[in-house]
Amino acid sequence: MSYTFDRIAPGSLVLVTGATGLIGSSVTTSVLEHGYKVRAATRSVKKQQPFQQYLEGKYGKDAIEFVEVTDFTDPKVWDALLEGVQGVIHLATDTSFSPRYDEVVPSIEALTETFLAASSRAPHVKSVVMTSSRIAVFNPTFGQDLDLTVNDWADYMVDLAKTVKEDDPMAPVLVYAASKPHFAFNTVLPDYVAGPAANPTPGNYSTHTFLNQVFQGDANSYAVAFMKPASRFVDVRDTADVHLAALTESHLDGQRLWAAPHKFTIDDILAAWREAFPDRKILPDFKFEGQPDINIDDEQSTALLKAFKGADWYSLKETVVDNVKSVL
Repeated sequence: MSYTFDRIAPGSLVLVTGATGLIGSSVTTSVLEHGYKVRAATRSVKKQQPFQQYLEGKYGKDAIEFVEVTDFTDPKVWDALLEGVQGVIHLATDTSFSPRYDEVVPSIEALTETFLAASSRAPHVKSVVMTSSRIAVFNPTFGQDLDLTVNDWADYMVDLAKTVKEDDPMAPVLVYAASKPHFAFNTVLPDYVAGPAANPTPGNYSTHTFLNQVFQGDANSYAVAFMKPASRFVDVRDTADVHLAALTESHLDGQRLWAAPHKFTIDDILAAWREAFPDRKILPDFKFEGQPDINIDDEQSTALLKAFKGADWYSLKETVVDNVKSVL
C-alpha cells in the first residue's frame, strides 16, 4: 500500500481532547511537530500553563490554543470545540481507576455518544481517531496463550465489571476495561504505554508514573497489577504517531489499529534498568509463572508507523530508560 498522509492539509486545525495526559501530550506535540495547529481540550488550563508556555515557545502562540472543558457531555461544548476543526483525536476518558462501575462507565458512554454526534454535525471534520485499549480486546491470564485479531472483543469484561466487589484488587482494572466507536473513523488500541511525558507540568501520568514507582522500589505499584501477567508494551511517542498517521492517511477508514508491538514481562523491564543503571538498586525479579504468549495482528499498524515516521517502533529498553529519566 502506498501511504499519502494527505487527508488533512498541514496548517489545518486539529482538536485533541485529553491533551495534557501521558498519551495526549505526546499526541499534541506530534501534531504540532507535523505542521498542524492544535486546539487542546483540558479540564484545567491553569494547571497546564507550563505545558502551554513550552509549546508556545517552540511552535508559536498561533499554533496552539488551550480550552478548558468542565463537562465533556454537553453538546454545546462540543459544538464550540469543533468550530473550524478538520481532524479530531479523542483521548479524554476517566483515568481515576475507580472500582465503581456506576461512577465510571455511564459517564464515558455519555461522553462518547455526545462526541460522535457533535462530530457528525460539524461540517469541516474530515477524520476522527479515538483511543481505545487492548483491554477492549482481551485480558491476559497466566497460562493462557492467545492469538488475537482486531476483530476480537472482550465483551465479557463488562459483565465482570458490573458484578465485581469494589474491594477486589481487580475491580479498578475491570471497570476501566468496561469503559473502553460524513468522516473517516479509526480507533487505536494501545497496550501498556510508557516513555517520557511530553507535558512538563507535575502530575500523575498514569502508566508512566506507575512505572517510575517500580523503578524507585515500590513493589505494590499499579504497574505490577497491570503486568501480573503482562501482555504487550508500546512507547508513548509511537502511540502518538499512530494516532496522527491514522488521522491523516486518506486510505484508512473504519480500522482498529494496534499500538502494542512488544511482548514483555515486568522482569524484562527490571533487566533493562539493571543494564542501563548498573550502580542503582533495582527490585528483584518477580518471577511470575505461566506468562501467556500474546500474539496480535499488528502488520497494518507497523507498516503505517514505518511509513509515517520512517523508522520502526521504539524498543522496550529505549522506552523504559526514557520513562525514568524524570525521576533520576
